[in-house]
Amino acid sequence: MGTGKKKIEIKKIAKESSRMVTFSKRRKGLFKKADDLHLATGASVAAVVFSPADRCYTHSTGDLPVDAAVDRYLAAYDDVPTGGLGAWLNAIDLEAAGAEDLQKLELLRERLMETRQKVVSRLDLELVKSFLVD
Repeated sequence: MGTGKKKIEIKKIAKESSRMVTFSKRRKGLFKKADDLHLATGASVAAVVFSPADRCYTHSTGDLPVDAAVDRYLAAYDDVPTGGLGAWLNAIDLEAAGAEDLQKLELLRERLMETRQKVVSRLDLELVKSFLVD
């Protein structure tokens, strides 16, 4: 019987310095795989990775910046107006909804706004860090 590759158990690395080294190597490997996928298929690939130290690393292939990839992703949904997520959120007509659905829609709107703020702040932070990290 052949020896081949053995499957190893993936678990969290206990030693912090070893964990950071592994993260760095695997992050580079992930970005290399993204480049390989782009070269082999012509696909546009964008990746956002947060380290255990909460640093943001981004990578994109071809001429598609990460922020453009996020915009393209959001635009892929028909129910999001061309003005982006903010325009879609503002387009929700709470007054037209029935009284029973009004509370659900307001809660949804709040959650979407919180998510939008998190994405925007992460992207802003990523842009600043990209100048410092790269």
